[in-house]
Amino acid sequence: MTNPGIFAQSWPGFLDRLDSDPHMAAEECYNFVLHLLSSWPPTCYRALPDEDKKEFLHELIISLLENQFKKLKSYVDRGLPFSAWLTVVISNKCRDFQRSKYREKSTVLIPSVIDASEYADQLHSKELTPFEKTAYQTLLAAVKTAMAALPEHCRLMLEMAAEETSFADMQKLLGPQWNDTKKIYDDLRYCRKRLKETLANNGVNLNEWFDAT
Repeated sequence: MTNPGIFAQSWPGFLDRLDSDPHMAAEECYNFVLHLLSSWPPTCYRALPDEDKKEFLHELIISLLENQFKKLKSYVDRGLPFSAWLTVVISNKCRDFQRSKYREKSTVLIPSVIDASEYADQLHSKELTPFEKTAYQTLLAAVKTAMAALPEHCRLMLEMAAEETSFADMQKLLGPQWNDTKKIYDDLRYCRKRLKETLANNGVNLNEWFDAT
């Protein structure tokens, strides 16, 4: 049985072995990913058909290990659980996997940085002209830039909220500092407000981009 304490670590031991013992580090990383997916699988991963999960896991592990662990070496320890960062990485990779297999060319999927419950339905169902596609791509680039300016915990919380991660699972992934539902709710609302304000300061009003109906 997986020790839940490993998910609270901000720096799991295998990160220290990426250069000194890459084979051991790769095996420990693989086991960590398996444990995380079995304990708190992101919504995107849960939605995959069983026959696609094995293929996705193979692609995910390759993306983590390739180029001498380039992705893992990009991780910065800011005192938050490594598992929260990895959950975001897995979610992003899963969405890329879904797009490559299932997306219709005329559909643009909204990135997880915007609250899915507020905007995703419109974008999933909207048939886009070439002009509209260019406009949405401009918007998504602005959102990514705004996200990069937010505090680390805001980026993680917004990603997990878009993945429909429950408050209980957020608490487990983020650690004891977020020890009650009200704090998570308040912080998430603050982070969404910060994102919209940052966009507004850059001349982007999200309310102008989506139908009110």
